[in-house]
This record gives sequence, C-alpha cells and structure tokens, in this order.
Amino acid sequence: ELSLQLCGRSLPENPRKKDSDDHHFLRSYNPRRGTKLSHGPLFKVDDDFQEACLDKENLIPMMEVNPQLTKDILLALLINEPENVENPGSHNFKYNIYEPHQWFPPFYHRGPFLNFFKTASKEAVSFVITLTNFVTDEWKLEQQARREEATFIVLDIPGIGEQEFYGDSRVYYWFRDIGNAPHSLVSILMALEKFLLDLIDEGKQPESYITQLLENSHSLAVVGLLSSVGRYYPKLFLGVLKPLLAQYDLYKIESQLDYGAMGIEGHQMMGANLLDSTTWELASKWNSMPHRKTSIKSVVLRLVFGSKEISDMFKNIIIPRWIELNKQYNDQGYLDPFLVNTIAHVNSENYVAYEDEHNVGLVYKEPEEVAQQLEPIRSVSAVDSDDFTFAFVQQQGLESNRKYEIKELEQIWKKIQNFSEQLEDDLFNHLNKRLSNIFAGIAI
Repeated sequence: ELSLQLCGRSLPENPRKKDSDDHHFLRSYNPRRGTKLSHGPLFKVDDDFQEACLDKENLIPMMEVNPQLTKDILLALLINEPENVENPGSHNFKYNIYEPHQWFPPFYHRGPFLNFFKTASKEAVSFVITLTNFVTDEWKLEQQARREEATFIVLDIPGIGEQEFYGDSRVYYWFRDIGNAPHSLVSILMALEKFLLDLIDEGKQPESYITQLLENSHSLAVVGLLSSVGRYYPKLFLGVLKPLLAQYDLYKIESQLDYGAMGIEGHQMMGANLLDSTTWELASKWNSMPHRKTSIKSVVLRLVFGSKEISDMFKNIIIPRWIELNKQYNDQGYLDPFLVNTIAHVNSENYVAYEDEHNVGLVYKEPEEVAQQLEPIRSVSAVDSDDFTFAFVQQQGLESNRKYEIKELEQIWKKIQNFSEQLEDDLFNHLNKRLSNIFAGIAI
C-alpha cells in the first residue's frame, strides 16, 4: 500500500496540500489538464522516489516478489500526473510519457526494464503492452487534433481473429527511435527486442511472449518490433509470426530497408559520445546488426523457396488477395508499382534456373504483363527502381569519392526535378523516399 501511495496510484491518509495553480495562467488552454490518465498517478510523484525506482536494480526484489505491483509502479512513474497532462495539439507532444533528460540516446540498458524482462518475463511483457497501447491511444488523439486519419492495419491472429493495430510508418519504427516517441518508450521497446533476441541466441523459445504481444496489443509499434525479431530469426515467420506475411502494408513500410534504410537507420548513434566506452561498443553492435537493413520481403523471397507450406500459402492465398488489392487500386485510377513488383517477386513461377562454371541457382524473370503495366511509369521517371535505389546509389558514390562526368550530373539533375514533381504530401515524414532522393542528388 505504501508503494502505491508513493507512486501516486492511491492517496495517503493525510494527502499533502496541492501546490498553487497560480502559474497556470502562463500556460495555453488545455481542456485535458487535471484529468487522471489511465494507469497514471493521481498526483505528481516525488522526484527522488521516481529516480530511485527507475534505477536499473532497485526494483529487482519487488520484481521477484510482486511483479504485478512492479508493473503498476512503473506505469505510474512513466505516465504524466493530472496537473501536467499535455494537450495532443501542443508543440512537441510526447504522448504524456515521462522522459528523463539523461536517457539520451535511448538504449536498452536504460532503467530497470531489461532486468524486469529477465526476472518476471510475462508481467514485463504485459507492462510493455499496456504502455504501448496507452501511447498509441495518445497518438490517435494527436491525429484527431491534427484532423488526420488514425490509420491501422489488420492481422488475422490465430484464436483471436482479425486484430487492428494502430499507427503509421513512424509508429512502426518507434523501436528504432523514429518519429516523436519519448526516449523512455524507445529504450523500453529496445529492451523488449533485446530480451527476445537473447532468448533466441540462448536456444530458448520466444513464441509465448510473441503470442502474448499479438493477442493483447493494438499498437503498430509492436508489429514493427516483432517484424524485426522475425527478420533476425526467420523461422518465426513459419509459425507465430506467420500472420505478418499476408499484410502488404508491412512490405511497403519496409521497402527502404533493402536500399540503405535511408531515414530509418544511421541516426541511432547520434549522441553516443555521451555513453561510456563499453556501452558505446554495445550500442554500435546493436545498431549495426544485419537484420536492421533487411526487409520482410527479402526474408519472404527465401522462405518461398525454402518452405512448401509458405510457397503454397503465397500461391493460393496471399498472391490472389494482393492481385485483388491491385485491381481495386486500378479501378480507382491508381497504380502502385511496388505492389505490382512485389506480387511478381514472391511468385516462385517467375524464376528460372541458371547454371554457370561457379554457381547454380534461380534468377527472376519479369513477366511480360508486369513489364507492360509498368512501362508508362518507367519511361517517365523509373519510379519502380529509382524511388528505392537512387539515394542509396548516390550515398555509395559519395563514400567512394567517385568522380562524375558532366552527362551523369545532368541525368542526376533531371531525376531531382522528376522527384520534386512527384513529392508525397507529408514532407516531414522520415520515410519520404523522394525527398531523401532529392537531398541525395543535391549532395552529389
């Protein structure tokens, strides 16, 4: 009971007098101020108590004895108190989550969370589900305040049915510190991924925790993290992560990963000079793992030829579903070249065997109908390839100090102009490929 009082989840017998609200006139109007948030505290938690509990080791005895209480305390320490509830329309909205200043850059070693996963795994995963659901609900309120759609994807979860996961491409990559996610949340998601990858490396089974996440979460942030875990250990896509394979939106979100991951990877080591040398080495290794720049599509291309079950699933279920999606787009006068290419690439019938002096394998042969469908776009701006490769190719040119002929520079300038004429509406989206391409061309 004392712990619940100290973390603000229940009122003490003699509650302290509330601080004066006279300073509130300096703040902008916020109708939510004074609202007690779900799982949050009733009042402002003592700073020293908060700092002590968010230390790496101080809560370990409680984790061992009462993990549910540990979960309740951590949620109350991380969710804003009523007098400091932020308005979703406010500048630099941090989803009403506490963000310690010293937790930059975010990393899995911040706070007690990795110890929580190791000590009371099921309750720790439940804690992450509750927190990410809360933050995602705050994101939905932010979308509403901006008069933008709160987008979601649907996954068919065995035993549950169709489940909605809310978020956009930035929410999907919260675990990689994309978007406006507070560093505390990013560190917690990194700790969850670290916990799951460690289980795999130790030969233990992560499936029960993945199932727990898929059945109880409604955040796209969790799906993005689990896709990363699957790309690290693709066998998971043969079982518990199989529902992800049918969702085309995931392939589209991850399309940049195979081409340098521009705007997704590379910035995570910013501020790493603030880390000690040992942690710096750990962070560098963590952020440069091969699966960081491998997409779900690349994994699927291997699975289609390595598993008859997966091959049949794509042939009989997923490809027909995507063909219908493409038809719907066409009926609306819209052509998605990445969808057209992806349908062709995951179809094993579009590969032919080859053999030379050194290798035997398969090579992709583009169907004639696909070439005809994409020809109008290719002839204008080569969107199907340039959108995903241009920035990466220019980056390679810069890193190798390549010298360019005048004609090559003229071609690059022409492509910059083409990209500028076809910019997506959201210029502030980290995943705006054409904006990245324009900057890459300018750099050359």
